[in-house]
Amino acid sequence: MVSLRLYYVLSDSSGKNSDKYPVSKSTYYTASTIVAMVMAIPGIIALLLVRTYTTDVTSQVVISSIVFFVAMGFSFKISKKIAKKMDKNKPNQSG
Repeated sequence: MVSLRLYYVLSDSSGKNSDKYPVSKSTYYTASTIVAMVMAIPGIIALLLVRTYTTDVTSQVVISSIVFFVAMGFSFKISKKIAKKMDKNKPNQSG
């Protein structure tokens, strides 16, 4: 049976991994699901709303694409907050 271990990796300014510690699957999946929902739901809602008001496919694509890019920006901010929260929960290692 194959075991899957997820690691939250901290990297220093040089880009090298300076520290690793395991993250539970539920924490990883919860954080990923939240970020995915923040990215997807606003764009889908915008597409459905624009579709009810106009039949022009070009305007539907342009408006929903803009909403997707804005939502992507918010998802980056949310993922940074989640990473900081996970960093606070980091177990102390003596050594």
